[in-house]
Amino acid sequence: MTPRTGTPPATGTTPDRLTVVSLSTACWGAEESLLTLLDGVPVPARVAAPEGELLERARARGHATLALRHRDVLRLTGLGTEVGAAGTPGAMLLGAAALAGLPLWGRGPVVSFSMWLHLPLALAGRLRGQGVVLDLHDGPFTPAGAAVQSAATYAAGRSVSVSRTALEHVGRFPHRRVRVVPRPVAIPAGSRGGAGASGDRAAGGPLRALVVGRLDREKRVDVVLAAHRRLLDEGRDVALEVVGAPLRGAEGLEELRGRWPDADLVGRLPHDRVLERIAASDLLVSAATGEAFGRTVAEAALLGVPALVVGGGPAELVRDGRTGLHAPDPEVEGVAAGLRRADDDRAALARLGAAAQAELSVLCDPDAVARQWWEAVSA
Repeated sequence: MTPRTGTPPATGTTPDRLTVVSLSTACWGAEESLLTLLDGVPVPARVAAPEGELLERARARGHATLALRHRDVLRLTGLGTEVGAAGTPGAMLLGAAALAGLPLWGRGPVVSFSMWLHLPLALAGRLRGQGVVLDLHDGPFTPAGAAVQSAATYAAGRSVSVSRTALEHVGRFPHRRVRVVPRPVAIPAGSRGGAGASGDRAAGGPLRALVVGRLDREKRVDVVLAAHRRLLDEGRDVALEVVGAPLRGAEGLEELRGRWPDADLVGRLPHDRVLERIAASDLLVSAATGEAFGRTVAEAALLGVPALVVGGGPAELVRDGRTGLHAPDPEVEGVAAGLRRADDDRAALARLGAAAQAELSVLCDPDAVARQWWEAVSA
């Protein structure tokens, strides 16, 4: 894929390169959005990360890459898991020293794109006399984790946040010093769906609800599964499909299938097939309360499919009763009430989907968002 050519900011000196540093090896929603952002910046972009899917995808799209191999940098990926609280300060200081010695610096903005990388990279920037920009898109955090993120924002001096929710996760950092820029989201031209499609599909069969994402505690998929079972016990004709895999892979997926036989848990799918599943559904459901953005909610909107949300970044993308539905509370009965509302007025889903499509196509337009993001990181 050839990166798009953006328009440089009208004032100031334009850097000649952008470097984004990440600890991710996979390519989930945040990384997909990052690559879309990099396609739209007006300078050559480089991705620095451990070897894996993210670097492979970046190379395929024509971006320069730098593989992170230093053991003290790679050790940062274990913060909060293999590296406990006692070892975290030392690991961060060693990581900062290692990052300061890497060829990341001097030709343009350096952006941190991973939560446990923020503070070490900001400190490395101080050692090198160069500011670092933090891209805030994670959380929620424990109080200790929020304190680390807050310290990172002070050390970096400049941040861009994907939502107000992501900013609230950081806590104490003065919000006036952060620019909020949503994520770019685009749907391939050949994808099915569109305004009005959901109402047509729902008319002759069950309400088709869909959950997409990693099957972890943050996504709270068990809440949706329990709400779905409650509706089935009431005799409602509602089908639930879940696309995504647990962290334990196939073993965890089989365990979930055994616990929730009434739902269709299909596992992880390629992105194009995920979009097909969204386009074939009537309602996307997001039970995450702390998720920073909600890329799948935006993708569903662009396909004319409304979403039922409970809070966090996804709720910032949905206006209740106008572009989607808000559950009255984030627990099982609240999600069940939202599903009942959708099932009782299926004709409204087409109107909600059309309105969501019109609104999110402007908010998440890739060219416009890339321009806003570049202005924030290159200021």
